[in-house]
Amino acid sequence: MAIKIMVDCGHMSGYNKYTVIGGKTAEGDVVWSIGQYLIPLLRDYGFTVGSTKTSINGYPGAPGDDNITARGRMAAGYDLFLSLHTNACSTESVNRPVVIYPVSGKCKDLAAKIGAKLQSVGGWQNYQIFSKYNSAGNADYYGVIRGAAQVGVPGLIVEHTFHTNAASARWISSSDNQRRLAEALAEVIAGYYGLGRSSGSTGENPDDTEIYRVRKAWSDPASQIGAYRSLQAAKSVCDAHGGYYVFDKDGKAVYPEEDGETVTATHSSITRYTFRAGSAVPVYCDTAMASKIGSLNAGEEVSCIEAGASLLLVWYALDSGNGYKAGYVRRSAGTVY
Repeated sequence: MAIKIMVDCGHMSGYNKYTVIGGKTAEGDVVWSIGQYLIPLLRDYGFTVGSTKTSINGYPGAPGDDNITARGRMAAGYDLFLSLHTNACSTESVNRPVVIYPVSGKCKDLAAKIGAKLQSVGGWQNYQIFSKYNSAGNADYYGVIRGAAQVGVPGLIVEHTFHTNAASARWISSSDNQRRLAEALAEVIAGYYGLGRSSGSTGENPDDTEIYRVRKAWSDPASQIGAYRSLQAAKSVCDAHGGYYVFDKDGKAVYPEEDGETVTATHSSITRYTFRAGSAVPVYCDTAMASKIGSLNAGEEVSCIEAGASLLLVWYALDSGNGYKAGYVRRSAGTVY
């Protein structure tokens, strides 16, 4: 099973115009172009790649820029969520790359590698990486990262540079430079996961290859801290984190070994249940229960995990019948078993 990356090209055509160069282009157009270079390049390296948008002006199920956390939750079942942007501030001289990583700390090292690579390619100021909590201090501040975290996937926001800097805005408006940035992103992400470029690739997803995932248990995808083609790379990550195991693509624990026998890691920090709705039950986008994103029918049964004393995180079918999304329900609205 290939490593899976969900690419999110932020914003719509014309959004955040580059006014310092006369509004000749905009953030939404630039990052869409970078994404269209990036997706086939990642596939060349052997990744399975999805996109939150099928066109520059459309997020499925989320008109305009609405429902930002839902875009992050579209990464359910993936190994990494990557949201592409350019940045802005009131100080025209600022032109550094910024990469934001989740408050869990997952992929912080990848964020630093991306920042350093973009700085080198663009000739910009020292890169910056950081994470940020929401006002309650219990989740990520940024909606796309928070949404990805809700489905157990590390998410990164990549702010390539500041479009409020005239030189940077002119530089990144070039299609050749957009391609260079995409090549740099693909290269550093592939190196992080231990993948090499496929010769003669057509940009289509490759056949299955062996992938080694580092988790606390195979049944606990939310605990995953890495996925690698190289077994040695996976072992090195595992050795640096107590309580983790290396699993092959079939879910078999292959490392560490004790007394010549492969350890069977059957424990899990997440217990999964089934939730049966007692009546029509609303599904909400986050634990604040303020924004409804779906519903369950009376008697409908869905998979769920613990989300606190009164809440459950459930996976519910989309109205279109095309896949599932994650959301929160009140535990008291049905039966858990």
